[in-house]
Amino acid sequence: MNVTARNYYRDSNDPRKNYPTAAKEAHLRLLADLSNVIDPSVNKVRYDAIIRRLVPYMVSMLSKKAQNFIDIFESLEKLHFVEVGKYGALKKILREFDQQYVQIIENAEDEIKIIMKSHKQPKPVQNSKLHHSEDSFVSTLSEGESHMWVGKIPRQIEHKILTEEDLENFSEAIIPTKLEVVRTAFWLSSTELDQMIKQARGSLTIARFLILLKWQEKNGGTAYVNDIINRFSESLEMDAYSINFVKARSALEKMTLEMNNKK
Repeated sequence: MNVTARNYYRDSNDPRKNYPTAAKEAHLRLLADLSNVIDPSVNKVRYDAIIRRLVPYMVSMLSKKAQNFIDIFESLEKLHFVEVGKYGALKKILREFDQQYVQIIENAEDEIKIIMKSHKQPKPVQNSKLHHSEDSFVSTLSEGESHMWVGKIPRQIEHKILTEEDLENFSEAIIPTKLEVVRTAFWLSSTELDQMIKQARGSLTIARFLILLKWQEKNGGTAYVNDIINRFSESLEMDAYSINFVKARSALEKMTLEMNNKK
C-alpha cells in the first residue's frame, strides 16, 4: 500500500506547526515510509504486535479509532512520544521487530538535523487556558520546565510540595511489573523493595505507592513535582515501559486543576 501522510492535523492543536516547513515535510515522508512497511497487508501479525507495544503511549480515545499506522503515529505525537526529529523512544520499540524500521527513521533524523541547523528551534506552544481533555493537556500547558515525554510542567505546580494524595495519583503511573527498575530510579535498595512488597502483602499495586512514600521520607519528608518527574524520567531511561505516560500526565493535570480552583 502506498501511503501519503497528511500535512496537517484535523484539529488546531498541531504539534508540528512551529517547525520549519522543510523539517515537517521530512517528518511526513518518514510517516509515509513507515506506514508503507508497517501495514497489516504486508504482515498482519507483526503489525498487530507493534500496535500492542505502542498503545500505552497513545491517547486512549484515539487508539481505539486508529485504522492504520498514520493514525497511530499521530496519536503518539499528541502525547509527544514522537516529535519532529525526535524518534528515540519509537526506535527502541521498532528495533525489536525489524532493523529496517530503525534505518528508515535514522535517515529521516539525519535529514531533519541538517534542516534544523539552519533554523532556530521552535518556540514552545503557550496557552493561558488549560484544557481538560487528556489528549490536549500536554500541548496547552503553560511554560515551565520541559521533559520530552511529559511536555511543559505548569509553573504554578513546578515547585509544589507533593502531598500523600499526589503521590497516590502518581503511583498509578508506575507499571507494577517494573518495580525493580522504578525503585532504582528512586534510589531505593532491593532490600527496601522486598520489605515494601511484604508490607503490601504481595500487592505490587500497593507497593508502588509505598515506593513513593519511602522515597519522600528519605528525601527529608519533602518532595516537589520536579523531583518526581525527574525520577520518572530516569526510570524511563532505564526502561521505556516502566512508566505509563498518560497516567503520569493525568496526575499532573489533577494537581494543576486543584491549584487553579484554589485561586
